[in-house]
Amino acid sequence: LQDIVGGYIETVTFNQECVAICNEESRIRGMAPNSCFCGVDFVGPLIFVGADGEEFTDLTPAQAAFLIRELTKEEERARREWK
Repeated sequence: LQDIVGGYIETVTFNQECVAICNEESRIRGMAPNSCFCGVDFVGPLIFVGADGEEFTDLTPAQAAFLIRELTKEEERARREWK
């Protein structure tokens, strides 16, 4: 996971079954903005995974569909604000 996010990982838990994993030092390293999700501004590489207790799992198809839908809404909102 460290290779994917380019450094130490930081987890952001959205609920018991979905976790975002990002680079712990992304802001201080000047990484590019990524997205905003549930009011959290992410910078640098970002992945979403499922969770089962303390273990990371694959996202279910329903979780993946929800994330795609919500991230698309955030992207559209951001584009409107930049105009």
